[in-house]
Amino acid sequence: IQREPVLGLEFTENQLDAFTGHSIATMKKSYAIGLDGVLMPQYQQIVNDLNKLKKQRAQEKVHSLLALASSNDNTEVIEALSQLVSFVKNKGALPYYANIVNTLISLLQANNDLLDPVWKVTRQILKKQPEIINPIVPLLISKPRMTKQFDDTWLLSALAELGGKNPLWINEELQFIKDKLRSKKWNERRFAALAIGSIGSAEPSLVKEVIPVLISFATDPENVRKELDETNYKQITTDSGLQFGLSISTSVSLEVAIWIRDACIDALGLIGKHSPESVNAAIPLLESLSKNAPSPYTVKKAIKALDAIRGQNV
Repeated sequence: IQREPVLGLEFTENQLDAFTGHSIATMKKSYAIGLDGVLMPQYQQIVNDLNKLKKQRAQEKVHSLLALASSNDNTEVIEALSQLVSFVKNKGALPYYANIVNTLISLLQANNDLLDPVWKVTRQILKKQPEIINPIVPLLISKPRMTKQFDDTWLLSALAELGGKNPLWINEELQFIKDKLRSKKWNERRFAALAIGSIGSAEPSLVKEVIPVLISFATDPENVRKELDETNYKQITTDSGLQFGLSISTSVSLEVAIWIRDACIDALGLIGKHSPESVNAAIPLLESLSKNAPSPYTVKKAIKALDAIRGQNV
């Protein structure tokens, strides 16, 4: 039924339950197989219904998918959303975008756990008709903070796509994104840089103040690595009541800092494509990296960023 990778299996009485997803945090039960290797009846019925659905025309198909998405069976809802991801990519789905978004809103309001599959549908609509998703945007921004399943990198990634289409949607989240550029977690810095680039590609003035930060991260990965090295101080109490401090150092690799640098280069290119003057200070650095960076991957990114800033096709 699901095309996501299987992340876990569990025996329950006389069946084998399969859990799928893209991460342990968001995985869910998707189907069950009997001991004879055959899908359990309820899941086989979903397959049968989907086979019939594939033969339907657009109007019938969207009606069937939205009905399936309104089911009380969470497996059917997840499968309907999975099918909607493919459906909304087709031109025939355009007239039904508003109805689909209304259904997505209802699903999110009722169940935080549906955020990821709902987002996958929404982002396809975002690419074709951004204005249609306006009513669901507040939910997409607020829901990740209501469940531990979604960390800040998930939110930063969503904010990048939303802000790249309409910066007004994420205006109240701008400071959160900028603060994450100084996060102690390397991946949050990386995703924040990419979000800054995406937002800046739509409205450079919103990110002007942090462009120097992007440049500094791209200039000196070793300094970034040192910043990210965390020292944790733990108070230990012995049996005799004596207390002492234990310092534990966790070293961050230079490779991680280079990934952050590459994200900053991408961001500078995105911003510079629409506002070359706003990234003038980065050009000498990018020119140097395009010739002398130790990593060929970084060289390619620097060349691509320079081409974007200079108005060449990339």
